[in-house]
Amino acid sequence: MIKKILIFTSMLFLFVIFIGCSSNTSELLTTVETTSSMQVSSTITEPIPTTSNFTTINFTTNFTIDSTTTTTTTMTTTEAPTTEPTTVNHFLELVNNLIVSDEIDSTFYLPAELEYITISWTTNDNQYIEIANSVSLINDEFVYEVIVSKPTYEEGNQTVTITGTFMYGEEETQKDFTILITAIPASFYLSQDLNLIQNSYTIEDEFALPILNYASYSNVVISSEISEYLVFDNDIFIVTRPTEADALGTITLTVAYGDSSQEVTVNVTIKKEVTLVEGATLIISQYVEGSSYNKYIELYNATTETIDLSEYTLETYFNGNTTAGGTYTLSGTLAAGAVIVIGNRFDVTLIYVPDIVNGTVINFNGNDAVVLKHNGVVIDSIGQIGISTDFAVDVTLIRKPGITSGDINPYDAYNLDEWIVEAKDSANDLGSHTV
Repeated sequence: MIKKILIFTSMLFLFVIFIGCSSNTSELLTTVETTSSMQVSSTITEPIPTTSNFTTINFTTNFTIDSTTTTTTTMTTTEAPTTEPTTVNHFLELVNNLIVSDEIDSTFYLPAELEYITISWTTNDNQYIEIANSVSLINDEFVYEVIVSKPTYEEGNQTVTITGTFMYGEEETQKDFTILITAIPASFYLSQDLNLIQNSYTIEDEFALPILNYASYSNVVISSEISEYLVFDNDIFIVTRPTEADALGTITLTVAYGDSSQEVTVNVTIKKEVTLVEGATLIISQYVEGSSYNKYIELYNATTETIDLSEYTLETYFNGNTTAGGTYTLSGTLAAGAVIVIGNRFDVTLIYVPDIVNGTVINFNGNDAVVLKHNGVVIDSIGQIGISTDFAVDVTLIRKPGITSGDINPYDAYNLDEWIVEAKDSANDLGSHTV
């Protein structure tokens, strides 16, 4: 009984000594004298670890009593399981489990850290992605911003490789990630070209649809209303102008680029042919002397050419004066057969909203003469300079069809036979003119 107690006590004592030991030793001999007649010795046959996580260790303990009896006891300890996150296996596991999206079409972010691991990134292709040199804090996470430059449709989708370098202490490893960067779709380029095409066109001569940057036209169909006046040949519409009236119809066609296409319909007005009249000029085609600010002059281009309006001026002679009280030089251009309306002011409550305004010249009453000049030469007039007699009060005057040149003598009485008289504030024909 005493022997058993001594053996147990000695083993416990040695175990405590072992726990407190912190040096690697190939062999440790411990001798303890328990009585004058008993000696205990213990030998450790494996290295002692430097941490509290034990490796497998073997003890051999010998008990000698009265120098005659020896008892040997062996004790084995095993290392506790490792839970530290800094082991190589755990480090590699974190790296291998990192997922980076394999299809990208816009700016994205790469992690700068992974638990206790720091990460840096490089790429084999700086044409389509640019990785920031510095770290940003986004949504409480440290990341690298990656700016994506999408390939064009013609370049197609591009595959790039990014390499992550993962570091913790002395440990370092790299891992490649393959990313597909999707190209800009054909529909993007198609939409840009579609914006170049107007909803409607007014044409007089040879006509071509806008030159497209990416797409092309096909399947051109001209509606029956204008097919006799319009022929499509080698991307050009050849025009034959109608003689009776303007022709209205549509052109339907397909606009396509790559794998994207769209059918488009545009409205077309083909202007009627204007017969050349010898001596035709820009003329005053309508005169409105109405209530309040309802005062307008309409000018009509009776020629067959577009004219430069900057060569023309309007003058008003007030109350029988022989000196112009108001002068206005026009600007821009006016197409053959087109009109321009000049009013006193822009006001949607009036009978007509003019193309341009001038409150000085267009401020006449029924006794004020209005003169139209081309490069200083009178080409048309209404009223009589120097005479203050009322001639057109509260009335609308419209130039009769067939008149294509004006009254070049502003000092004689104006010829009422050239005008159609309509009621005060009538604007039925304002903005258009029939020759």
